[in-house]
Amino acid sequence: MKFSDVKENMWIRYDNQPCYVFHVKHTSCYVIAQDYNEFEIDMCEFDTQEIDEIKVNHYSINDVVVYTGAGILIQNELATITRIDHNQFQGYYLQFLDSSSILPSTPFDFELVT
Repeated sequence: MKFSDVKENMWIRYDNQPCYVFHVKHTSCYVIAQDYNEFEIDMCEFDTQEIDEIKVNHYSINDVVVYTGAGILIQNELATITRIDHNQFQGYYLQFLDSSSILPSTPFDFELVT
């Protein structure tokens, strides 16, 4: 992937982990990694590192999913997607079936129930 291909609100794989691009400047971009670490990637790193765009699965409101993210107390719990905002790092809002709790999540925090 070339630096010129980087756009805001896209997901990339950097250092073998998903990262959300939240700001792009002329010579760098700012990302949030799946572990919530924010950092800057210089355009030169696109020439020396393996950085690829991640095509994220598209989900819909009312899809039932199983939570697989970092929240240990709610892992493997069923939830419904109640809201989607593709312009945010945690743009999927999950309401767990056994409570009224809503948790913002990344598309890597859950799997679709089929």
